[in-house]
Amino acid sequence: MNRTMPSPAANPLERSARSVPVQVANRVLIGTKIAGALALIAISIDQSYDGTRAFTLAVAIIVLATLASVQGLPGALVTATGAGLLLFAGSTLTFYGMGLIALACGLVAVLAALVLAVHRGTTGWALAAIFAGAPLTAIVAVLVIAATER
Repeated sequence: MNRTMPSPAANPLERSARSVPVQVANRVLIGTKIAGALALIAISIDQSYDGTRAFTLAVAIIVLATLASVQGLPGALVTATGAGLLLFAGSTLTFYGMGLIALACGLVAVLAALVLAVHRGTTGWALAAIFAGAPLTAIVAVLVIAATER
């Protein structure tokens, strides 16, 4: 029995990702990062606890910084890490209404980052960068706690 390797486009998720134009994925990614950062800033404004205020502002600033235009593999990593950070930081703040919005924005941003990664051929790297958002969230939280709990 002679089995042939399936073509890369045989994966239905990849086919779906390729059907989304790069410009659309890029605009969705930018819009969701901005909306998510605004949700985090809204949480910060509403809080009296310095740790939460500093954490949400720090994450918002980092997420907005990942909107910088960087080309090639470093750009794919920066883009995906920012989306992952928004996703995981939003998941730590779901007890706030705006935290749920940040989480939803993070989820959509991750999907848009993956669509872009499929188009760029950097899917594996993008997945690793997205999941790097989890320890990055923890690092930001620890640094904020160390700075504000003196």
